[in-house]
Amino acid sequence: MTSDCIVVGGGLVGMLTARELALNGLQVRLFERGILGSECSWAGGGILSPLYPWHESCVLRDLIRWSQKCYPDLAGELYAETGIDPEWQQSGMLVLESNEQDKAMEWAKKNHVPIEIITSDQLPRLEPGITGCPTSALFLPEITQVRTPRLIAALRLSLQKLGVVISEHSEITEVEIVRQKVHAVKTLQQTFHAEVVVIACGAWSNQLLERLGQQIIIRPVRGQMICYQAIPGYLQHILLNNGIYLIPRKDGHILAGSTVEDVGYDKDTTVEARYMLTSAVQAMLPGINDYPLLHHWAGLRPGTPDGIPYICAYPGLEGLYLNTGHYRSGIMLAPASARLLTDIILTRQTVFSWQDFQLQADIRTLAR
Repeated sequence: MTSDCIVVGGGLVGMLTARELALNGLQVRLFERGILGSECSWAGGGILSPLYPWHESCVLRDLIRWSQKCYPDLAGELYAETGIDPEWQQSGMLVLESNEQDKAMEWAKKNHVPIEIITSDQLPRLEPGITGCPTSALFLPEITQVRTPRLIAALRLSLQKLGVVISEHSEITEVEIVRQKVHAVKTLQQTFHAEVVVIACGAWSNQLLERLGQQIIIRPVRGQMICYQAIPGYLQHILLNNGIYLIPRKDGHILAGSTVEDVGYDKDTTVEARYMLTSAVQAMLPGINDYPLLHHWAGLRPGTPDGIPYICAYPGLEGLYLNTGHYRSGIMLAPASARLLTDIILTRQTVFSWQDFQLQADIRTLAR
């Protein structure tokens, strides 16, 4: 079986890469070892901003801004195509940490980003349920979110309409290289030929590359989250305090997260994390105790040494490309990452600089 391009990995980065390639006229096949979007993408909260934008690497700035501008149109297009609303919305975010204000205000002024200092007297007017308020808080009114399970469902249907062949429960066991050029990928049952193969397996990307005798530095980082069922409108804005965030959905669900745990490929939830998250939520929003805690889950983020993803051609192997290692920013950066890699694959002018996302000295060739 032959395609123009094979994408290995069915998270949001892989799905949007497949969609971008298909929109540019390529025949694409997408492989996912499980169910599309069921790993880190499904587990993510969907905040379309770094938690503390003033701490974010300047390397990611253009990708962040491009994706943020892209998301309203992307969500609208997917809704029109599929009838599934990804629920993109401008929630705004309240940062309940006064010690972040100087850095935040300096960053906002430099980057022309709206930001307000909200006094403790003003804060209950924005969010009546907050108690134990600091002397002041930061309000970023332009922060947006998307509901990731609905985005995944819409993308799946969009890919099918575009003719992308989706192969779920299909683990790629080998990428076949002939004369330093991609030739095919193999599952346990079949061989699929393509001249272009994109590795977008997130935290599992290394496992496939190791079979080629190559390795990049990506480690799984567990993040645990919980979800409450409140009433619609109980919480209006995203809240952030000491790294813990609350995300309100249109139907009243409130997500809270998340942990950052270096525990290998362990996706189990823990009693300790549940207690830490519920305690942090109750400290910000005591009335949440009136509503049931519905779910507790975990996902594995793909972390790189410097937090910068790999969006590039793999050096020395023609036709092999990477779109992986997005750590906590995969949902936010997925549209820009997909566009950048598609530009690289089609050898056309890129919409932003690509040099910072290349493989550098952390490649290690393994003994065969």
